[in-house]
Amino acid sequence: MAELFVLAPPETRVSAATDQPLYLAREVLDCDELYLQTLYSGARDSAGTMVIAVETGMHLENSDGWISLYSDSFGAGTVGTSTVHFLTKGTFLRYLRWRVTSYSVGAFGSFWIAGIARRYGSR
Repeated sequence: MAELFVLAPPETRVSAATDQPLYLAREVLDCDELYLQTLYSGARDSAGTMVIAVETGMHLENSDGWISLYSDSFGAGTVGTSTVHFLTKGTFLRYLRWRVTSYSVGAFGSFWIAGIARRYGSR
């Protein structure tokens, strides 16, 4: 069965390097495949870049032990830039979250991470 999977809701806006709060991390333990797309919309009149990473971890107590699955770099003046990543069971742990690891955009950057989660059930 496939369903819509949203990691960062539309128009998630940041103005500095930051992490998604741990209590908002998504549990993906029962997912067999994830197709994730990152959409970015930067401030048109600014320069710089923003790096968005998707991380996976086993717990929500603290940020220790979270590892990066992938990261994408976006230019500040770009609008509608997207990348697609395919993840299979075994490449991610129990939880997923986003992290803006580098931020040199003048004003702000908005992004959205969503896709399809597939669950095949017992085989």
